[in-house]
Amino acid sequence: MKLQTSIAVCLFLSLGVLCSAQNSIDPGDWHVSHTEALPYDIGEISLMLSRDQYLTASDSLYRLTELYPEDDALWFYLGQAQQRQGHFEAALQSFDTALALDPGNHFYYEAVLACYNILPNAIDKTDSLCAVMMERFPKLYRTPYMLTNLADNKLYREDSDSLARVYYEQALALDEDYTPAILGLAECNRMSGNMAAYFVNIDKFIRQPYIDPSKKSDYVGRIVFSTTAQERQIYFKQLCDMVDAVVDTHPADSSSLNLAGIWYYQAGDTEKAAEIYRIYEKACPENISPVYTLLFLYKNDVQSASEICDRALKRFSDKQIRCNLYSTKASILHDAGRKKEAYKCFDRAIKCQPDDATTLNNYAYVLFQDGVKIRKAEKMSRKAVELEPDNASFLDTYGCILYNLGKYEQARNYFKKCMVHGGKDHAECLYHYAITLQALGEKDLAAYYMQLYENKIKQ
Repeated sequence: MKLQTSIAVCLFLSLGVLCSAQNSIDPGDWHVSHTEALPYDIGEISLMLSRDQYLTASDSLYRLTELYPEDDALWFYLGQAQQRQGHFEAALQSFDTALALDPGNHFYYEAVLACYNILPNAIDKTDSLCAVMMERFPKLYRTPYMLTNLADNKLYREDSDSLARVYYEQALALDEDYTPAILGLAECNRMSGNMAAYFVNIDKFIRQPYIDPSKKSDYVGRIVFSTTAQERQIYFKQLCDMVDAVVDTHPADSSSLNLAGIWYYQAGDTEKAAEIYRIYEKACPENISPVYTLLFLYKNDVQSASEICDRALKRFSDKQIRCNLYSTKASILHDAGRKKEAYKCFDRAIKCQPDDATTLNNYAYVLFQDGVKIRKAEKMSRKAVELEPDNASFLDTYGCILYNLGKYEQARNYFKKCMVHGGKDHAECLYHYAITLQALGEKDLAAYYMQLYENKIKQ
């Protein structure tokens, strides 16, 4: 059974930028020799190209290739000038001519290869050309990079892992730690369904310490989170081992710890997830993300949640973060029945950010629910609506407070706006609008929204 994901996502992860024969050659690196005196100044042409005077160089080279068509260097220089101007078809023809005149010059092969990789109608020729280059110049081109590149192409274009596997294994025979080949062979095994071999190969890849941990976490995340329920059941231990290996290799990296926390939470092991996020919090004290996640995981444990908030409040001076922490702690305390402490936390939150609409709305709704300080609640709720006039939740809160104050006409206006901005998708909003319409004697419309409410709660 295959774990489905795209190899195209994966193979860029390995080492970043690799030296490639596919890059166009710098004029300073050209090595073209002549055994006899030249009837023209090749140094002048080379100088023009090095100064990016490609059009001028092209004009001279067109005339010279007509006069001296057997001079491979002229064709090579002409191809370079054409390539730099974006004339890749013409450049390929020039490079092909140079290569035909001097098949022993490896720079000409590189120039042709560069064009093959740019031109969509020629890209399929790259494999055969690379094979020729490795055969003619084994010391230069029979390298882990070239072999892996050939293997990748086979895996992409032919949907067959047989030859790709041979190339990957040859690359690893030259360098057993060559990361792109390790990952490529792992993917080759995964795509062919050889999961036992895949997990062995991928563990070696994951434990390479110098690979960017964020890219590694991204790859592992794409694999483990794309599995089906049946695949998770079969390979659960191996998938956990993959995630654990990322954390073992990069124990203080935020992306690795976040990957592991999400994985174990989705797997139903909230205790392990909480443990990982506690490590994350200590390893990255400047990062607020693990704090919010821990608060979510401990939302029903008022003592632990309060301690998490208090620890974070000691570390963070940002007013918005402090406002969010106080507001979260207030909600947790209120749900636990510790209302006076909750009110104090809400007050501190608003002191940090007087115009935080979410905190104003939440505090107002809490006071409304508790039936205390309704005037204060009405003032805060009105301000929240003024700050975010299209927020259905805020409109609903303000409508409820106005209804409680007996201001049915005003309440109806805000509930009507609430419906326009998404309130119809929420049962509570529908109910609040319905009872307000009933209070105003609009029976038919009230019945209509009450029916919508009843339909919604049955869904």
